[in-house]
Amino acid sequence: MRATFRTLITELNVTAFARNRHDHAVSVMRWALILVPMAALVGTLCAAFLWSLDAVTRLRFAWPWLLYLLPVGGFVVGLLYHLTGRSVEGGNNLIVEQIHEPGGGVPLRMAPLIFLGTVVTHLFGGSAGREGTAVQLGGSLASGFGRALKLDADGTRILLMGGIAAGFGAVFGTPIAGAVFALEVLAIDVAETALARAEGAQESATTALGMIEEQDRPSSA
Repeated sequence: MRATFRTLITELNVTAFARNRHDHAVSVMRWALILVPMAALVGTLCAAFLWSLDAVTRLRFAWPWLLYLLPVGGFVVGLLYHLTGRSVEGGNNLIVEQIHEPGGGVPLRMAPLIFLGTVVTHLFGGSAGREGTAVQLGGSLASGFGRALKLDADGTRILLMGGIAAGFGAVFGTPIAGAVFALEVLAIDVAETALARAEGAQESATTALGMIEEQDRPSSA
């Protein structure tokens, strides 16, 4: 009887393992069909972005007087955001918020606005990093994919992280670093909680140590 029961448990475990493996395989295939086209589009846009940066940089070196028009370029970019991009002024913070608490999503127009804004800034000699542009390009396109596919909150979160990883990895040519960067964004809340608890622990320890030292200190009498 015991042997029969053990055999039954073994069979049930094998069945459950086979079923879980099938479910995992289906999930992997599903996300591959979603992430690969999205990442390909992000990579293509990032390639166009890098080509544009190279072109405007060569143009600026050929025409040094463009530096004097930097205030004009800044005014144009600021006016463009004021007129059409008020909902995307949050930039990277907006994407991070949507990862932790998916809600209204990231407007798709963030991609062309950050693209044009960064290129124009570089044309006139301004300072604009690639990291923020990569994150916003990937995040806005990923959010657009999520809305088109009507994904739930968890699906949107995964897609946004994939978009960030794709953008970061494509712009800097570092796919693994892109994935790690996306995971770091997800871990911000965990890190903040851990930091707060660690701060509380060290304050308690310091207070306790001070009380002990005060009691052990010899009196002057």
